Amino acid sequence: MARISIGTWTFTVGRFVDEPVRMEEVARRAADLGFDGIALGGFEPHGSVERYPTQVSRKGLSGMVKDMGLELNSYAADLLDCDFYNGDPAAVERYNTRFDRSLEFCADCEIPVIRVDTVTMTPYPPDFQYQKAWDTAVELFRRDAEQAGAAGITVAWEFEPGRLFNKPSEILGLLRAVDRDNFTIQYDTAHGQLCAWVGAHQYGEKEVLPGGQRELIEQLKGKIGDVHLIDTDNTMRNDANSNKIPFGRGVVDFETVVETILKSGYNGDWWTVDLGPQQGDVWAIAENARQYVARLLVTLQQQ
Repeated sequence: MARISIGTWTFTVGRFVDEPVRMEEVARRAADLGFDGIALGGFEPHGSVERYPTQVSRKGLSGMVKDMGLELNSYAADLLDCDFYNGDPAAVERYNTRFDRSLEFCADCEIPVIRVDTVTMTPYPPDFQYQKAWDTAVELFRRDAEQAGAAGITVAWEFEPGRLFNKPSEILGLLRAVDRDNFTIQYDTAHGQLCAWVGAHQYGEKEVLPGGQRELIEQLKGKIGDVHLIDTDNTMRNDANSNKIPFGRGVVDFETVVETILKSGYNGDWWTVDLGPQQGDVWAIAENARQYVARLLVTLQQQ
């Protein structure tokens, strides 16, 4: 059964930075709009490990969400202060500590997927050493997968044009290097477009695929563990990451992309609407997004 969730980080970024929408309000409005669940950001004031430091407090959060008829389908760990690219022991320790606390959060709230990233922003720092960064990422992600596997939780790496290792060959290569069954990709359709078709913010020679993100998805067969859906216009937002815009206003061919995701072995129930920062009435955009995705999934099921 296909189910649709919405990411909470939308309500902490952009125009909500100074006044984030409270978690209770996000959950209530999401339920009212017909969403089935919430992809929880581990950021203030929503799912941070500081705000919910104990099992009791976390059970209270997950219970509130369930009482509204929703489920927590994934958790985005807050790793923003853990820039490990140069192998600095202090940064690696921060990363491991933060991941472990986030994993405990997932276990306490019965969240099946934990999202990670490579932290370092693009373009890369002047002291960037490719092999050192690569080896450190492999080591940390392998540890992530082993720790999460013991808890029965899937790790989903969200590659992004605004983060380290964003070429198609790097995405595939890192998956192979980590080589753990529960280490998967969190596939975001905006990021897939910018990484596979545009080649945005890549290190060294640009690398794109003739078949765009459809080709990338095919190469990721069997390794997509979570999916984020949103449109893009092939540009970067504030030169920092994929510009995410409402469905139907961009360039993504969603019928082809989602059909390819399904054919590539994605067997999860959840499809997350990742609005990112939006202008205008964000709740109206969210409602339209849910309806768009629902219609799309019904259409594909009928084919």
